[in-house]
Order: sequence, then C-alpha cells, then structure tokens
Amino acid sequence: MGNETWSSEVRAWLTDVSWTKNFSRAEQDVASDPARIRDLLDFIDSDKGSTKFTAEKILRNLSVSQPALLYPYFDAIVSWLDSPNAFIQWGGIFVLGNLVMVDVDRKFPSVFERFFALLNQPAMITAANVAATSPAIIRHHPELEPEITRRLLAVTANTYYRKNQPSPECKNILLGHVLDSLDGYYDQAKAQDQILDFARALTDNSRAAVARRARKFLEKHQR
Repeated sequence: MGNETWSSEVRAWLTDVSWTKNFSRAEQDVASDPARIRDLLDFIDSDKGSTKFTAEKILRNLSVSQPALLYPYFDAIVSWLDSPNAFIQWGGIFVLGNLVMVDVDRKFPSVFERFFALLNQPAMITAANVAATSPAIIRHHPELEPEITRRLLAVTANTYYRKNQPSPECKNILLGHVLDSLDGYYDQAKAQDQILDFARALTDNSRAAVARRARKFLEKHQR
C-alpha cells in the first residue's frame, strides 16, 4: 500500500478497526506486512480528522508486542514529541519508551533532552506520561539514571495548568506519578537520600491518595 497512503483503502481499513475495536487483528495485519508501518506514519502526519488516533493506537500496541518492527522508524516517532496534538504527543512518549528495549543503535540518548524537557510542559498529563516511561528507560539506559532522577525530583518547582489556570491539584497528581516512577527503579537510584526526602515531603500532601502513597513508599524503602 506504500503509494496509496492517502487512498480510501487505508482510511477504510482504519475506520473498520476503529468501529470493531479489533486492534489485535490490526497488529497482525501490520506485522505480516511491515510496509504498512510507513503508511500509518504518513497517515498520522496528514489526517485532519480523528482516524489518525486509530493509526497511532495500532503503532503504540505494536511497540509493545513487536518493538523491533517499529524500531527502524524511531526517528519518525521522535517527531511526534513536537506534535500540536496532545494525543499524538503522548503516543510518541509511550512508543519511544517501549522502543528503548530494542535500542541497539543507542538512539534514545540523542533525544534525551527533547524527551525529558516535556516534564516541564504545563500539561500535567504530558509530564506524567514522561514520568511513567522513566523506569523502562533507566532499565535499558542505566547511565541516564542520575539525570532522570534529578529532573523528576525537580518537578516540585514547576507549575501545571488546568484550563489555562495554575492548578495545585494537577501538581499534586503529578507528584504522585513521579513517586510511582521513583518506586519503579529505586534500587538502581544513586540519589536515594534525595528520593526519600522527596517522599517524606509528600506525607502531608493535601491530596490524601498522594500522602498515602508516600507513606507506603517510605515503609517499603526507608531503612
């Protein structure tokens, strides 16, 4: 289908997947004909409607089940980080987080700054998604752990927004996500004292769920 990316055939296939929610079948179709990956990437770049989100979901699922098939398109996925559409941007975060497990060419370190700068974006969900991928990135690129930890701990200085207004509640939610991320790789972390200080500061957080998670974190990791 390479030259028919914009054809009704591609859109019809994606529309059928969207209606039937048969994403596993879609993954099988793409895995059996990897040329469709390029078609889906081009479709995401060009589609003005919502069908592109089906294409993104297929590729995101593929990055979990068969990341090696998607790895040759690593650079194309990186471009999603700059997408004006939040859903595509979030897809890029998760797909790249999955592709690190097959990053034989060590491409991720070259996009490290671009990726982790999203922690400082005003949208809490964007920052939370970056935090969620951090344990996997550290697992496959352990040399990046000190800097990732530094940046995760630094979110305490950030402001996050809801409906264009500063939202302390969004920030509290994010702090909980960061705590979960730190829990995912704590044993590998070099700055464990600073991480424990971060958790202690959350034990009286105004969001009860975050305070509870902080106490459980300390019970688990504090010696």
